[in-house]
Amino acid sequence: TKSAYWFRLNLENNSEKALDKVLELSKARLNYVNFYQIDMTGQVKSYSTGDLLPFSSRPYHSRFFVLPVNIPAQSKMTFFVRVQSESSLVIPLKLWSPNAFYTNERLSYAFQAMYFGLAIGMILLNLLIFISIKDSSYLLYAGLASSLVFSITALNGLQKEFLPFDSELYFRIASPSGFAIAQVFALYFLLNMLKTWNS
Repeated sequence: TKSAYWFRLNLENNSEKALDKVLELSKARLNYVNFYQIDMTGQVKSYSTGDLLPFSSRPYHSRFFVLPVNIPAQSKMTFFVRVQSESSLVIPLKLWSPNAFYTNERLSYAFQAMYFGLAIGMILLNLLIFISIKDSSYLLYAGLASSLVFSITALNGLQKEFLPFDSELYFRIASPSGFAIAQVFALYFLLNMLKTWNS
């Protein structure tokens, strides 16, 4: 759907100390995300971000959309989140304590580094085997794996976080283009492995 959806979250702090929380929307491919924070006096703070907007628009620099929240003692706050996207509209909205969020974030990045490190190692190994024995199957497999790595890093927000540019067109087409190229490599890899042209 191209419609915009709104979500409301009411938070109340009955303690004598200010309360820190982290509001996370853990889906990287959402085109437009707006956070609205309203305190008891009616004062509104707003943040506009999304995967088609510059990375610098995010209140917290992360591959997901994260809003640090401070609720003063003996007070209430209302949060509105507006989400609009042309991709699948999944809204995994989570409220964390800061320590739990930072621990989860470190584990997530460690897993991403391990996963993509293994994938890049596999790509380099296949390229070395191709150079050594000149079997095109290894080159096609390296192309397939490279395309998948490219698509997945675009899909999960890592490219948006680490690439030094903010092209709207690029981030619209990066993931689907990568998957399309991966399908071409997969087709030629299978044809090469099965030797169907000999039958």
